[in-house]
Amino acid sequence: MDYEQFEADVWDSVNTSLYVDQITADDGSGQAVTIGETWQGALYGAAENEYGQRCVFRFDTEDEQRAWFDGVTIDL
Repeated sequence: MDYEQFEADVWDSVNTSLYVDQITADDGSGQAVTIGETWQGALYGAAENEYGQRCVFRFDTEDEQRAWFDGVTIDL
């Protein structure tokens, strides 16, 4: 899979609200964490903040995806 295309698909999904779950911090940091599936069926996790810093992760299973999401959002 082409990583650049995967990343573009992830942000397209996030921007059009096609995701499974999303948590946005209420502490003013602008931090948002999202999980979902691209239109090609790839499971992803994405995080971004108010400074425009972004990261994207690809998962093989929904269990891995959910474990990551729960781990990074525990303090949000």
